[in-house]
Amino acid sequence: MNDEPPIVATDVVQKDDGNSTAAEDNLLKTVPQRFREKTKELINICNKSPQQLTWNSDGQIFINQQSVPLANIFTLLPAIFKPTSVNRKLPGFDELVTQIATMGFARLMNPSLTRGLRRKLTQKIENENELYADILELDKKWYYLGPI
Repeated sequence: MNDEPPIVATDVVQKDDGNSTAAEDNLLKTVPQRFREKTKELINICNKSPQQLTWNSDGQIFINQQSVPLANIFTLLPAIFKPTSVNRKLPGFDELVTQIATMGFARLMNPSLTRGLRRKLTQKIENENELYADILELDKKWYYLGPI
């Protein structure tokens, strides 16, 4: 038997939003001028917490570190500022809107998209960030052991 302690490698976790500043500039160009400030704010929010919402230079969207099939940020981001229901048929549109609202930034989208989701400012949850972090850490796997 070997009495030496096991080798332990340190795991360095770095935040990486997967996109470049050139991709962010291209994204800004897809949005009408009057919504560019909101878009910049949303990009900054995503850069601070890429584990919740990010995209790569090809436009592929990642929500909670999982890819959203067929969703493209260059198509969907301009659509969140429009009130039409046609946008809801775009792949990944509902997921993107829900994630932005879940992160607490529904005010950056068209108000008709978040009807019923908005919380009044007087009803702020004090430990909102801690609760969200706890939810993300829950094991999403569940099992049923018993008769069918």
